[in-house]
Amino acid sequence: MSLRSEYRLHVWHLLAGMLPVLGALTASAHLSYIGRNFGTFSSAQSRTLTISGQTVPNNWGWADGTDADFAHTHEQRYFRFTLQDATTIQITVDALDPANLLPGFSIYSGLGKPNDYESDITIDYLATLPGPPKEGAFSALATFRMGREEDTTFEAMSTLTYVAHAADGTSANYGTAAGINGDSLPDGRISAVFTLAAGDYTLVIGGANFFSQSDATVRNITATIATVPEPSCSLLVLGGMAAGLARIRQRRWTP
Repeated sequence: MSLRSEYRLHVWHLLAGMLPVLGALTASAHLSYIGRNFGTFSSAQSRTLTISGQTVPNNWGWADGTDADFAHTHEQRYFRFTLQDATTIQITVDALDPANLLPGFSIYSGLGKPNDYESDITIDYLATLPGPPKEGAFSALATFRMGREEDTTFEAMSTLTYVAHAADGTSANYGTAAGINGDSLPDGRISAVFTLAAGDYTLVIGGANFFSQSDATVRNITATIATVPEPSCSLLVLGGMAAGLARIRQRRWTP
């Protein structure tokens, strides 16, 4: 075998060995809820569910989506949950390394399709939007759309309708975009309460430190969704307890 043939064979084997790695990297850039489905909640059920063992790609992927050029959708993690009726829930995201991750999240009505990402149709759609050229499809503060390679029209793309958001820290961390709801305490934890209508929802979590974009270190998180009892129910319970105590006292002191 000639030296050139040996070289070609060596290169072929090298590329073949890299294919599983390249495939994994490509797949990771597509939307997926695998291992990130909180399931179903209702106002009639007290329920808390925590998903651990998850990561976000860096400390800035959510914050990068707050500006006018959006962010790439592989810089965040996508979760889902369903509400059977109008329900008050508390969403909490904890960084396992709070000194190096400030989390932020956005809630969207609707679900994406498996394999949505910055496909050709998504790039064509982004080119029609006003403002600067887009870095990607993800918008942390507004409704956004993305599609799959098999989608041939804009109408076939997924639409994630913006509902609410929350971010860890202050504008010194997440940047100066208007309307960001920060918790004023950059401690690696963000928790907020929302009352949402019945339906399917997408929860997008990422790093909220806009100014750390030179750091591409993967960070570990834990995310929790818990139902919050309605105030009226709590008042009824307290009222019933008070009435019961009053009757006991009345019987005790009645001659």
